[in-house]
Amino acid sequence: MFRRSLARWISLAESRALFMDSNGAVLPNPTATLLQTLCVLNEHYRYGDKALTYAALQRLLSLDVADSDSATIASFAAEPCCDSSEGGQHTEAERKGHQHLVLRLMTFHNNDVFVRERCCRCIANMCQLAYTENDERTGENCGGAGVPDCLVEQGAIELVLETLSMAKHLSSQGRVWAVLALLNLVCLSREGADRVVCANEMTLVTEVLTDIMKESSEARDNGNVTGGEANRLLNREQCAAADAALGVVARLLVSSARGSNSGACYHYEEVDYGTVKVVVRSLSWLSQVALRELQLNRAEATGVVAEDDRCQLLRSYDVGCDKNTLRQDGHVSFSSISSSQQSVILTFLPLLQKAWMSLKSITSCGNNLPMVYDVLHELLCRSSTPNSRGAVGKLAVIEVVKLLCINVKGLAVAGFHKEEQLQQDVIASVMGSFADLTATRKDLGAHALAQAAVMDDVHHGVPKGADTAAENDRVSAVHPTEAALSVIEVLSSGLVSGMALSVVVQISTDHAEKIRLEDSDNEETQVYDADTFELLIRCIQLLANLAEEDIAVSSLNTLAVLHTVLMNSTSILSDVQRLPREKLSSLFACVTTPEQMVLFHQCGIVAQVYAAVWGVLRTKEGVRVVAELGLYKCVMHIQEILESLCRICGPPSDMGDAHDTGCVRSSGPQKKSTYESVVNASAGGNSHVEGVIRRLVPLGHKVLQSLETAIGVTSTSVVKEQTVVESH
Repeated sequence: MFRRSLARWISLAESRALFMDSNGAVLPNPTATLLQTLCVLNEHYRYGDKALTYAALQRLLSLDVADSDSATIASFAAEPCCDSSEGGQHTEAERKGHQHLVLRLMTFHNNDVFVRERCCRCIANMCQLAYTENDERTGENCGGAGVPDCLVEQGAIELVLETLSMAKHLSSQGRVWAVLALLNLVCLSREGADRVVCANEMTLVTEVLTDIMKESSEARDNGNVTGGEANRLLNREQCAAADAALGVVARLLVSSARGSNSGACYHYEEVDYGTVKVVVRSLSWLSQVALRELQLNRAEATGVVAEDDRCQLLRSYDVGCDKNTLRQDGHVSFSSISSSQQSVILTFLPLLQKAWMSLKSITSCGNNLPMVYDVLHELLCRSSTPNSRGAVGKLAVIEVVKLLCINVKGLAVAGFHKEEQLQQDVIASVMGSFADLTATRKDLGAHALAQAAVMDDVHHGVPKGADTAAENDRVSAVHPTEAALSVIEVLSSGLVSGMALSVVVQISTDHAEKIRLEDSDNEETQVYDADTFELLIRCIQLLANLAEEDIAVSSLNTLAVLHTVLMNSTSILSDVQRLPREKLSSLFACVTTPEQMVLFHQCGIVAQVYAAVWGVLRTKEGVRVVAELGLYKCVMHIQEILESLCRICGPPSDMGDAHDTGCVRSSGPQKKSTYESVVNASAGGNSHVEGVIRRLVPLGHKVLQSLETAIGVTSTSVVKEQTVVESH
């Protein structure tokens, strides 16, 4: 230890010589090594002048270019080598030797923006170090904990938040470093997010987003659009800061709400109106900027500048590629579009993914829906002003998802695997958010809605783990306010249902191709991936929610797809029914088998399609198309299969405590994913497996009755028709 202390000590004169000339001017290219720079900062940040501290910090940033450099900075011992009697005033943490050098710099220079910005950059880099028990260099001063946890324990969160509170004085690059430091601290440490939530400082992060949106709008209004870059409406610093800020918001929303008086489990369950407003506004703003960027790129490529041609961008060939480059499925290949438009897509996908993830967290709590409706309604009214682009402005949020995530394919083929996953994440969040926003209780009358509202008031503030009646779960008394009606009207314009239908077709096609390429007799190949199954259920649920309002759902195109999905489920359930009786009995055992998961998946899909058919039958066009497709036969066949499986189950078991499978109801915001509910149900024993089937059978009977009433067909006539066909 004595050797290390001696090796570190550098006199003030020697320190100045490393960074300054004889006249006191900072050297343009100092030659100090990383260790020398750290030693100078550690020894003289109190007593050297600001010029020396600034020069050393600037040199530190220029040397911190790799993980090994960040590891050296993280492992640098922070014990003060100078006694406090020499004139310095050490804080309590410093006297105990518990604070890292970078944090000590921030503490001492608490009002110095230059120092704070650069220290935040060091923190952001140090947090990304992967700590292992064998890495003594990065862990020796952290008590065996990882670097992010060590920094959080030493007060890094509070220091970074203090820096963000000076946002008006930060440089554009400094703002990026500060938000990145906070992002890495809350995402890579165990307690970082909880500290921010407990300090109630999410407002600082949302203010960063508000400032960036304001700057972007002012630049657009003033015509200060930079040319020659892929993102002319957003410079690199604004884009990076917005991306990091959205990441922080997304992380904080799903952080634990421990100690909450309201009994909430997660922070998004008690989010305030200001946060909801910033999340929705940032999503709308990003969508409009992305569309504007693509419009500018298209104008440059064609030489035609049009202010109102964003609707044309929705046509595949208007993304920027030639009609001949369209794929057979009608989508656009990523490699066929221009490099500038590729850059726009790659730039905005991470931003949109974080914004949509935040909105999905917010909408998953029914208490937040009125706030979301109000903010969206405000944006819609603003889009309807004379200076806006009318309906195009209203649909910008939907347009950009269709354009960047639905129409454009092949990112993985071009080598962008992470970005393609971001596309899927955006689609999943979009479908989940829209399903929650459109999930009004169509099966409840005015009296039942009033009772549900009373139950909401009675149970308000009850902890989530409380034992409440199962029948009241997920009952959301959504009243048709003006804001809600205006939002539903926009979502029912046909674009949302078109995207949902496209995803259903894509998933069904990919799953069928997977079964064809692999062993079709192997039940494991028929089991959906967890995320894929959840997305499929959400898309069909969204179609069911829009069935009455959106005429596109009642069209032949949509119902033909749902009919095909139902027929595929019928085929798979028929295969299950033909299994040997011994194997069928194992379906109702406690152990989860591939056959059991196939049954769960298909029952879930059938239930959601039933819900969609139920809504479609309330429209004249839907009744006509359903009769034309002969959907009654398919539903009746499924009922026969399910009833035969019920007979194998034996007499009904006690279903009083059976878990809700999440497959039957299609309305109301869901507290947990359908797939998770299915897995939980399968783990509970044979009563839960049996419950999935027994709950689906009555729903099927109701659908059959609705079909009989709507199209005038009866089961007797269908049986006679089948008998005639078989006789021939």
